[in-house]
Amino acid sequence: GWATVWPNREFWHRLRVVKTQHHVEAFVEHLNGQVVVSASTREWAIKKHLYSTRNVVACESIGRVLAQRCLEAGINFMVYQPTPWEASSDSIKRLQNAMTESGVMLREPRRIYE
Repeated sequence: GWATVWPNREFWHRLRVVKTQHHVEAFVEHLNGQVVVSASTREWAIKKHLYSTRNVVACESIGRVLAQRCLEAGINFMVYQPTPWEASSDSIKRLQNAMTESGVMLREPRRIYE
């Protein structure tokens, strides 16, 4: 079943972070695989305020912008399952902190099975 698959598939919304050679992109994915909300340093509205599109400050800014967009869309809870090498990264930690400080919980409430 889904319990043995990594990353876990038991979620309503999942945060995904993609760091490429030049940009940082974060998006919220629904259970059915569709992207609900996204933010990227490729967007001119974000890019024009950044010195670099890949550093720690860029990740933190993407976290703030994505959190604001999530709250506007009504998404308050989501799951984030970083790989072990992502979890130890300073930029990913700053992105997580920016999202939680903005009011988005990076865990979902317990499911009630009847």
